Parts: sequence; structure tokens; C-alpha cells
Amino acid sequence: MKSEVSLTTLLENIAPKLLPDDYVFCHLGGARFDSLPGDGCLAAIQEDEGLSFILSKAAADREGLSYQGTFRCLSLQVYSSLHAVGLTAALTKELTDHGISANMIAGTLHDHILVPSADGDRALHVLQSLSLTAGERNSA
Repeated sequence: MKSEVSLTTLLENIAPKLLPDDYVFCHLGGARFDSLPGDGCLAAIQEDEGLSFILSKAAADREGLSYQGTFRCLSLQVYSSLHAVGLTAALTKELTDHGISANMIAGTLHDHILVPSADGDRALHVLQSLSLTAGERNSA
């Protein structure tokens, strides 16, 4: 499968999908990847201070992990290249213009955006509108 680098094509085809779970950011000082909970982990990064990870709120609660705030994940269904230029900037600018905090995660094939849970539905509509507008500009 071919990943896309054209910003216009990416924006036209982002097809954001709002995942059903609430997610939280957690940190385990001094921990390594083998310390991750068995399920519900969306992403993890090893930092000098320990392991930071994003997992479902339900998994964090089961594990007794502390966190601040809950987030919804918008998964972009377009296959974005890790070499594409401007996608993160365009998406975060649009969300910023609507007063929505955004935390980006790049996977090998897709990008994901975590927004405060209360803003999940609104963020979905903002990104759908951005995609529609990009398509209309390109066809004009």
C-alpha cells in the first residue's frame, strides 16, 4: 500500500474516525516497555525519566495508574507518509483556531490526534469540514 505525501490529497482524504474509548496519558518513572499494562495501550515512548504511554481510561483504572484528564482519539484513515510535509501543522492549526488542544501521534501508516474528551465530537466535525473544504478548493 502506498502512503501519501501530497498535503492537498492528504487533507481531502483524512477521513477522521473518532475512536469510542477515553484515553489517558500515564508515566512510570524508571519503567521500560515490559512494564506496560497487558491491554488498552494505544502508544508508548521511552523517555529518559521512564515510560510514557497512552492507554484506555478503563485499563489505567484497572491498573491503578494516575493520570490528569481524559482524551478522545481521532484516527485519520488516510495512509500518510512519514515524509509528508505540513499535515500536522494544518490539522493542529485548524483545531487551534477552534480552541481545541491537540496531541499528535504518528504511526507507520496513520496519524492520530488526541483531544480533550469534551471536545471529541467537535474536533471530528472540525476535521471533517477541513477535509471537505480542501476537496472543494482542489476541484475549483
